[in-house]
Amino acid sequence: MSDSQILNFVHCRSCFKLKPFHIKPKDWARFEVGWTRQGFQVRCIRCDKNVLHIDFCNQKVGFVRDDGSTEERKPDETNH
Repeated sequence: MSDSQILNFVHCRSCFKLKPFHIKPKDWARFEVGWTRQGFQVRCIRCDKNVLHIDFCNQKVGFVRDDGSTEERKPDETNH
C-alpha cells in the first residue's frame, strides 16, 4: 500500500464538535465516499450530512493506484 499523501484532513463540522477528547480525529470520522455524476462526494454517516462534494465539471481526472499506475476517466465513467 502507498504512503498517505494527505496534507489536510476533512472532518464533519457538526460531529467534530462532539468528539471526545481522548479519541483521535481519524478514529472519530465516519464517512461514506464515492463517485457521483458530477465528481466525488464525502458524506458523514453519523449525522447524515454532506461534508464535501467535488464537481469535476466533466473534466477527465487521473487515478493513481497503490502500485503507482495511473488511468484517466471522466466522472461518469465509474465502473473501475
